[in-house]
Amino acid sequence: MTKKIVVFHSARGGAGKSTLIASVAVALMQAGRRVVVVDADVYQPGQHALFSLTRKKSDLTLNSYLDTGESLRDAVYELSNSLRKIVGPHAPMSGELYLLPADQRIDAIRQVWDIGYDPGRLHIAIQRLIKGMSLDFVLVDTHPGLNPNALLIASYSQLLYLVGCVDQQCADSMEYVIYALQRLSDHQKAAMIFTRIPSSVNPANLTTSATQAFKMPVAGILPWDERIAAQRYDSLPLLDAPDSPWSQAVHALAEQIQHDALH
Repeated sequence: MTKKIVVFHSARGGAGKSTLIASVAVALMQAGRRVVVVDADVYQPGQHALFSLTRKKSDLTLNSYLDTGESLRDAVYELSNSLRKIVGPHAPMSGELYLLPADQRIDAIRQVWDIGYDPGRLHIAIQRLIKGMSLDFVLVDTHPGLNPNALLIASYSQLLYLVGCVDQQCADSMEYVIYALQRLSDHQKAAMIFTRIPSSVNPANLTTSATQAFKMPVAGILPWDERIAAQRYDSLPLLDAPDSPWSQAVHALAEQIQHDALH
């Protein structure tokens, strides 16, 4: 069975997880896949900004489903046409890309903090969305750290990627998250992705040491890129700097995800 629900989680904020997810989604779209990005970081949503999605108070979001049970499909927004206008004819995009945003309004975020939500119910709704929209992949962005709902969402995934850096604090936090996830489920399809890796770090050595330390394979290593680090949060580096080593690593990661989904 092809694995379609792909969750990205990070042990702590600042690893570039959300930017990575948005860029992988675009790379999958360029590869001809039908993809939905779900912004399940309902406490600090950011995918709407990366895709420059503006909304009115009346627009539906993931929170609308969590609050009232509104149809999840009604809160999904098509992004393909706007992205094709940005890149023009030079970078064909044969797939389709959609976004299920979270509500960024402070009152909505407070409500989620106060009331919470059921990750299991969300997982079932995502499965229905996959069938109803004939999707190839759903990429889920989670709240970083040891947040219980985020960890439950990660435990329900069919593919799980833990995003982190190489500093000691990140390594310690990654160890805590892996321990918590192992307590929740016996996850056989989890792998690590390292971001913002300086040129002084040898990728092969990092892969070997991380695999040994965490008993988990490494799916991707993304190099530090000054241009990427300097970009605004409301832009996609994969489109702004398509030929950079960082963007090439994202495309390689997208290929790896498609491979992992079949095995």
